[in-house]
This record gives sequence, C-alpha cells and structure tokens, in this order.
Amino acid sequence: MQTPTIMQEIKEEEKKFEKKTSRALLNIEDYHQQAKKTLPKMTYEFFRNGSDDQLTLIDNEQAFRRIKLRPKVLIDVSSHLTVDSISCKTQILNSTTTMSFPCMIAPAALHCLANREHGELAT
Repeated sequence: MQTPTIMQEIKEEEKKFEKKTSRALLNIEDYHQQAKKTLPKMTYEFFRNGSDDQLTLIDNEQAFRRIKLRPKVLIDVSSHLTVDSISCKTQILNSTTTMSFPCMIAPAALHCLANREHGELAT
C-alpha cells in the first residue's frame, strides 16, 4: 500500500474538520469563531493578535473593510439548489492545489500550533 503524501493527509484532516462544523464557513469571521472553539486559548490568541502595537493588524482589517463586492443581480442561480452547491473553492500554486476557502496563515513562526504534525506544510 502506498504511503499517503502530506497533502493527502492534510486534505483528509480538512474533510474531518468540515464534518465537525455545524455549518459552512463563509467568511473570515466564521473562521475566527471556529478557530476560537477548536484551538487552545493561547494558540488562538497567538494567531488572532498582531505584534507590539498591532498597527499592521488594524491596517489590514481596515483595508479589508474598504473592499466592496459588486453584487451580480439577475444571475440565474436555479442550479444552486442548496447552500452546499455554492463554493468559495479556488485553485492556487499554478493550479496544482485546490483550496476550499482561499485564506492562509501568512508566513509566521510557530505554525506547529495550528497543526502539530505538519506545521507550515498544513497551513
């Protein structure tokens, strides 16, 4: 039997995680709330907060608030019968990897806090 690759193991972990959540995670705040429920308090606080005076964190949050999405009205969504059929999936890394939600932890220390087994590779 072939040994699973790290990416296969990570995808399996994502599937298990998605089964544990009671609803779809649709935006950054949903991910914050799920992380708060899932991670130990110290680990969650490490990833949630910025460093020193947190100016970069505040600037980034304000920049995201300024982004306005243009609604697409009168689009036929009859094929989207359930919320599950609407997806945020996208491909990254030159279309070699599919992500269920295009959000990653930026380069930082201690990725092993989020995933003890694979560290940076899992995030």
